[in-house]
Amino acid sequence: MSLSYPEPWPAPPPAPAPDHARTRGLGTVVAALGGGAVVAASGLLLGWIWAEVAPRVAVTKVENGFVYADAEPEQAVAADGWFAILGAAAGLVFAVLAWVLLRRYRGIGMLVAITIGSLVASALALWLGHKIGFGAFATARDAAAVGDRIDAPLGLRITNLEPDRWWIPRPTGVAAVQALITAFVYTCLAGFSSYGNLRGPDPVPPPGWPYAAPTLPPQPMPGQYAPAWSYPDREEPTTQLGPGRTGSSDSATGTART
Repeated sequence: MSLSYPEPWPAPPPAPAPDHARTRGLGTVVAALGGGAVVAASGLLLGWIWAEVAPRVAVTKVENGFVYADAEPEQAVAADGWFAILGAAAGLVFAVLAWVLLRRYRGIGMLVAITIGSLVASALALWLGHKIGFGAFATARDAAAVGDRIDAPLGLRITNLEPDRWWIPRPTGVAAVQALITAFVYTCLAGFSSYGNLRGPDPVPPPGWPYAAPTLPPQPMPGQYAPAWSYPDREEPTTQLGPGRTGSSDSATGTART
């Protein structure tokens, strides 16, 4: 009697080819640099808006220069407040846009890029907002007499950043609001993401993958005895003696070999 072995299980389909790590890493770097540059350049727009909405502080010319026209001017606080509001709004918008539009490049690199870009944007906004009104102030300053009241250019009080030396990295106070909001919002979006991968849901695998083959009984080696339970069409051999068995007596209880 020849033994028939079951057909081998078909080979699993090939795994999807992984993305090239070097190409993906280069794309992430380019996207992060581009995103950071866009955020930094937006500081010029923020500076122009700040110069349009923030009130000017009135000053009076004296013998030694200029002093506040009012003892406690509210315009100085308002200028800092408007700068903080614009920076917070810009930080929120850019963090959400970077998360949504640059989904394929999410990660620590993008977070660092847009945060540094926000610091540069705040410095550019302070520089441009100060320069917009400085030209008119310089003209009025030279022509003003002692006791004349003119509007001073915009500036920030709650910060160590100086308009004339904005490139020195000292963004503190309200000048750091945009960077703080950007980092906070982007980190929150990453922390509350419903996917294990920050870049969104995993790609749909091809049909039949992952491949799970059913468990097969152990196959006998050539020349070895194959267990009967592995071949359903083969009668299970037995050595039990009794009625109806070849070589045993026909009695109901007979087990003696004839």
